[in-house]
Amino acid sequence: MNNKQTVIDMAMELDSTIGQYIADAIIDHVSYDKLVKKMAHQGKGFPISRTQFYRKRKKLLKQIDEEKV
Repeated sequence: MNNKQTVIDMAMELDSTIGQYIADAIIDHVSYDKLVKKMAHQGKGFPISRTQFYRKRKKLLKQIDEEKV
């Protein structure tokens, strides 16, 4: 897989609001639910729905796969 910074940069290009969360999910193999739980412990809400999160994650994974080829 690409290095971490490349994944983060691509995620931030995809969506600057939640790019870091998507990158963390891909790099650390963390689910949406775990990210939401982590944010709740910090007293914050998660800025996107589960469906939108996984759509954007899938789009980023597709971009990463295309870059490998």
